Amino acid sequence: MSKNQRPLSRRSFLGHVGAAAAATTAATYATTARAQATPPIKIRVAYQFGLVYAPILLMKELGTIKRYDADAVIEFSRVATGGVIRDQFIAGQLDIGVLGPPPFLIGWQYLDWKYVVGTGIFPFKLVTWRDDIKTLHDFKPQDKIALPGLGSLQHILLAMAAEKQLGNAHALDRNIITLPHPDATASILSKNPNVVAHFANIPFLFRELDAPFVHVVLDGFDAFGGPFMSPLAFTDPKFLEANPLAMAMFVAAYNDAVAVLNLDPQQAAKVLAPQFKETPEVMHRWLTWPGITFTSLSYGILGWHDFMLKAGYIKKGPKDLADVCSPQLLAWIGLEAGKGENPVQKLQGGHRV
Repeated sequence: MSKNQRPLSRRSFLGHVGAAAAATTAATYATTARAQATPPIKIRVAYQFGLVYAPILLMKELGTIKRYDADAVIEFSRVATGGVIRDQFIAGQLDIGVLGPPPFLIGWQYLDWKYVVGTGIFPFKLVTWRDDIKTLHDFKPQDKIALPGLGSLQHILLAMAAEKQLGNAHALDRNIITLPHPDATASILSKNPNVVAHFANIPFLFRELDAPFVHVVLDGFDAFGGPFMSPLAFTDPKFLEANPLAMAMFVAAYNDAVAVLNLDPQQAAKVLAPQFKETPEVMHRWLTWPGITFTSLSYGILGWHDFMLKAGYIKKGPKDLADVCSPQLLAWIGLEAGKGENPVQKLQGGHRV
């Protein structure tokens, strides 16, 4: 399959799922909104760098929340790391954060957070500009590996691979240097001797792999043992319960953005290209990259738990998905008590989280 080909049947289906979910939610809660006098809706949302946040970015640029409430406001903020989102949430400065499972689980130990929507399945890879580094065995103590933060998804993936290949999850801890993805990419492309490798997400990964001197050392799916979703949007159950209309509109507007990404990637590319200082053609290639899936469903959430407990990154974790997912998300993935497998799950190939 070439770089410009994409899995049409899967993508097309997921787009229709997003559109149908948005329409259903909107119809239900638009009636509620008309029947109730409510103050203007305001939601504070934080996310990080990368194309993995495309649904949030598109939601922001298209103003999809306005389709459901012209007076509703979403305040978006972009931060460098998941740790910042976690701290801001604890401080009461956010209503919704978008995090990968590892930093989410670290915070979940102390606060009863719930995931509300997913983003998709995306490649995460460890790359280097050094010809002599082919595997994790080739890293010397002085060879620095850039990733966005300790406890980040990339950090845990590196630890998983280190346990498998080197026999010690913490074998490369001293090699880690924390850098935002844009800075790490600049270091790789300039062959900065102080940063020999970067555990990259998209689109930074795409930009690095376009350089002829950059190659992959480790695939994130291999480290994890299969596909996983990251990041996901989460909130406090108290916010969910106190603001059902706001959350319903957020989810509907979010699903609208997911539907555009799947059903009209050319439009999505035109909207998102300026955000990454790229042409619409390059952005379209990225959005339709083989293996990328945009969906509000979730995969692999609990796959992090056992490893993080064993390796000492967390002291306790969720017993099942009900501990970390909102009732609506549970229903979507077919795991709500008594519901069994739902059509969305079945049509996506029967994947379970």
